[in-house]
Amino acid sequence: MTDQPAAARLAGGDIERSQQRWRDERDYLNQHRHQLTQALDHLYPADGRVAGTRLMARPRWQPARPVPLTEVAIDWRPDQPGPVVDPVRPEGSDRVRPLRDDGTRF
Repeated sequence: MTDQPAAARLAGGDIERSQQRWRDERDYLNQHRHQLTQALDHLYPADGRVAGTRLMARPRWQPARPVPLTEVAIDWRPDQPGPVVDPVRPEGSDRVRPLRDDGTRF
């Protein structure tokens, strides 16, 4: 293994290309979200859909029947924190985050 910093091991434009590729892919996905959803619709089973919509949820997360909002209770418990999700480095995102100027991943 080398003691050389990550940025020094990368070729000249690798970092810039990585960052630009990430921006381009995000732009494309955002601009074509509806068309992509329609094009890929057939790949997912109907039982994963929420009440005849294109929204997806695991079948075990879906209620057996529609639930009237009057039956939904919301309870705030400030002493019981919810699950921790890292918004900066979500689990499993290492390979898709662009490179920083020092060669490490965002």
